[in-house]
Amino acid sequence: MDNIHRVLLGYQIDPFSVMGIINRGTTNANRTILAKELANAFDIKVPAPTQFEGIPVLNNMNSLFNGADELWELFGHALKSADTGVFLDEFKKAFDDGFVFGNQRKWTGLYYNGLVLD
Repeated sequence: MDNIHRVLLGYQIDPFSVMGIINRGTTNANRTILAKELANAFDIKVPAPTQFEGIPVLNNMNSLFNGADELWELFGHALKSADTGVFLDEFKKAFDDGFVFGNQRKWTGLYYNGLVLD
């Protein structure tokens, strides 16, 4: 079993945790390796990033988010808000009612997935 499968064994994955795994506090070379492993696991054909300037880093011991159902709901509403350019009421409710992390972690997860509006 390779490293990425050991990390995810028994874990219900969500888009926030996928990006959290890549953006652990480690070297850029290791972040690239993690991105390649995840791309292989999900059969993604996009080259892994090699530069990470300006990307927030998570503590290695706290890089997985909890509450996959709530995170997928928030992610779906964030996609809709990104498409319209407006934070819809459904997004606001999912953000407020979602998982127990502080707002900074929620925004970091949204930022990782390219869903923070200007």
